[in-house]
Amino acid sequence: MNATMRTSIAMWSQCPPKHTCEHAAANEASLDLDSAKRNSSKDIIGTMNMPVSTVSEFGNSKPPVQLIAMGCPGSGKSNALKKMATVDDENLFRITFHQELSYADFVGTYKPVPLYVSSLSSTYLADGTPVEGERGKWVPVVMYEYRPGPFINAYIRAVQNPKEDVVLIIEEINRANPAAVFGDILQLLDRDDDGNSDYFVDTSDDLSNYLTAKFEQSMPRDHAVQKARRLRLPANLYLWGTMNRADESVNFVDSAFLRRWNLFYLPYNTECSYGSDIISVNGDEMLWEDVRQKINHKLSQIDGVEDDKFIGPYFLKRSELKDRHAVFSKLITYLWHDVIPMERDELFDGQSLSAIYQKWHDGQYVLKL
Repeated sequence: MNATMRTSIAMWSQCPPKHTCEHAAANEASLDLDSAKRNSSKDIIGTMNMPVSTVSEFGNSKPPVQLIAMGCPGSGKSNALKKMATVDDENLFRITFHQELSYADFVGTYKPVPLYVSSLSSTYLADGTPVEGERGKWVPVVMYEYRPGPFINAYIRAVQNPKEDVVLIIEEINRANPAAVFGDILQLLDRDDDGNSDYFVDTSDDLSNYLTAKFEQSMPRDHAVQKARRLRLPANLYLWGTMNRADESVNFVDSAFLRRWNLFYLPYNTECSYGSDIISVNGDEMLWEDVRQKINHKLSQIDGVEDDKFIGPYFLKRSELKDRHAVFSKLITYLWHDVIPMERDELFDGQSLSAIYQKWHDGQYVLKL
């Protein structure tokens, strides 16, 4: 990174507990995937020898401008990015990807906006019919304005404030179709050693006009027009995302998209900060960390269960550990429905969720730990 870059982004050493450096195709077993058995976004990482970083690998250096945090549910992906993004609120932008999200939502597009005109003036429908209104009233009409998405809002903020770090966090980046949502913006993700885009993208007239109007507020018009016509990501704009590869509802993520990101893996076996708190399981009082490790060890012995479906250290909130109903509704139902729907007898002492529910609330033996 350029030595002149801002220092408001938290150093990697401030993230969750350090781990040894692992790489996808080498030491980390969770990324040693059998591509013949899987047909989802997680295949790409395993078959590309995609380097996966852990916290300790970066020491005290600044994190990459493009980063995707991966890990099982409760591994602390969102929290890790939150701790790293020590910027002012006006420099932090967030969006959660979902299946209906589009390029227009992420980047921007023209949208209808409400407009009211006085009934004292002449107002007509499309066919020429006059709209009559009471004196002093307002008549609703429709107009269109360019409405930017979070990407353009973050881009504008970064360009207008080059000495400040700006972070756009994209939660669940593979729940939408990333290639479709990013569109031509994908080309901008190729960055040089200083963090600036290697290539530019020509903007549409609509976007160019909008950006010009915004940039004129902080720079001469000719410079504003030039900046608006060709997009280049500045070095102070950070794009960070989260992703769970094992989620069954996610979209396929191709290699052209993934190779432009640094993949930051949060292991499931990281110790929980409140792991010594008590949780009631099988009628006994046990440490949350012990329970979680025993469950994960059991899951590791069941064929077909990947570690991205294991129980992360923060799967349950601290306040939920003492709530029997919360533990059942979050932990037990997750294990039953999402983790081992076919070989439940390997972990559960019961033939139905109803039976498990009754035994759980009676404080009886439920999990084969």
